[in-house]
Amino acid sequence: MSYRKIILSLPEDISIREAADHIFKRPSLSISPDTLLPQVATFLAIGPQIYVDGIVVIVGKDPVGRISSKHVLQKTINSKYTDWSNTTASEFMDRNVLSVEMTSSLATAMKIFGGTRFAFLPITDKGSLIASLGIRDILPLIVNTNVDTPARQTSSPTIYVPKETDLNHTINIMLTNGIRNVVIQDGNNTYLLNDRKILEFLFSPKAREIMTVGKTEIGNLKVDDLDLIPISIISDEITISKAAKLLMDIRTPCILFENSIVTPWDVVMKENNTDKKIEILYPLQLTLSPSMSDDYVKNTLRKIENNKSIFRELIVSMHK
Repeated sequence: MSYRKIILSLPEDISIREAADHIFKRPSLSISPDTLLPQVATFLAIGPQIYVDGIVVIVGKDPVGRISSKHVLQKTINSKYTDWSNTTASEFMDRNVLSVEMTSSLATAMKIFGGTRFAFLPITDKGSLIASLGIRDILPLIVNTNVDTPARQTSSPTIYVPKETDLNHTINIMLTNGIRNVVIQDGNNTYLLNDRKILEFLFSPKAREIMTVGKTEIGNLKVDDLDLIPISIISDEITISKAAKLLMDIRTPCILFENSIVTPWDVVMKENNTDKKIEILYPLQLTLSPSMSDDYVKNTLRKIENNKSIFRELIVSMHK
């Protein structure tokens, strides 16, 4: 059978400024090295409201560290509650900070994401912090490419925990597996617990009362004590681009299929070989069979033309 293959590719030289211009229009969240752990955790818990996924630690205008919820959770389970209020950012931040200039290529940033397994970077202008780039900032590109590959192909196995699981064990499960979400099945109801909700709870007045008045450590708290997020299992037919659009909503940390889960990392990074060109990450591949009408082909090409401003390369090839 003969067919035509159309490939749109996002080349390696497209800059962060071109690919994610929106990150320069929002507040740049940064802290000093002496910021206390409760304040850091609060910033991370509210981070989705301004669409950021980490915090940059700076001295002056120079990035010296970066912090994710993983760093905070690791510190909380390795120290006593009474020590949290005296712990500073400098004690648990990632000092291997890899800032990237806004004129650098998006491919460079994504290679760092893949190499460090930490999808958050300070973005600088001549060395001074001006913005940050996270995995969610790349989702609009996935949406615009109209990738029709089923999102389930990028999914990861769902990790379930019973609602009676203690919080210390739950956090260890998340850190050990490098995940940010666990699922709780309670009868016919399905709930999600993520790192944000854990931070939100641990540094809330309710948790403070439980852990100070009752002298309770984190290991005595249960998953069921937290504010769990109701979640529904969705159709397996959803495409990668449709999944990306859903994940752009800050109220949607992930998408749940039957026994598998899709996160922003899965949609953007899954099966990314950092040694390959970035078109592996952003393909729009359409196979058009001879049975398809000319009108269908023309409409498809028109859609591509409307989105071509995102790309620097358009390849149309004929195969037999």
